[in-house]
Amino acid sequence: MFNWKRNKVEEAPLVLDESYLARLARHLGDEILREILSDGLLELSDRLSQLDDAMAQDDAEAVRKIVHDITGMVGHLGLSRLSRNAADSERMLREGVTSVEHATEDLRATVPESLGAVRYFLDGTSAD
Repeated sequence: MFNWKRNKVEEAPLVLDESYLARLARHLGDEILREILSDGLLELSDRLSQLDDAMAQDDAEAVRKIVHDITGMVGHLGLSRLSRNAADSERMLREGVTSVEHATEDLRATVPESLGAVRYFLDGTSAD
């Protein structure tokens, strides 16, 4: 992604920012972090289901609100790449310059690797 403010190409963010999660674990403890991540996966799955429903109904405003929720949620889970893609989707939806499908394409494409990364972090498995 080109960053016009710094006039250079940015590196893609990590799928899962493990250093962020390590800092959380130091402050909260491993058990609480695991609970937050597990609950976050459930909440994210719910929001993704709502996103699918809103897209099927072609409800752009509902899609924008759900993407906004996802943007805030995934950053707290350490999902840096998904957070960036969700923020980009939210901006495109707010500006209304593209279709809902196009605006959410990168967000939706990043979901499987993001969910897999959290599952692997929690229990060493990435099966869907």
